[in-house]
Amino acid sequence: MAAAHYDVVIADYADTGRIKQEIQSVPARPGLLPILYKPTKVVEAAAEKEYHCLIKPHAMNKYDALAEIDHLLDLRLKESVSLAK
Repeated sequence: MAAAHYDVVIADYADTGRIKQEIQSVPARPGLLPILYKPTKVVEAAAEKEYHCLIKPHAMNKYDALAEIDHLLDLRLKESVSLAK
């Protein structure tokens, strides 16, 4: 991640702990968008508490997934604008 600038990293929810650590060490700090593939109800509830945006293939179509990516990018843009002020 240090070799390039990323706005968003899309990864399996099981990998988010490791990826969060890597993100902390890079200056750009991309947004993290977990994918919940066939989660248990407990895992899904925990992920929904931890992340504002999620991709849930079991509960959405490809357009919903694209909307989640767009929503995360929009949140990051608003965040960067407010930090610039």
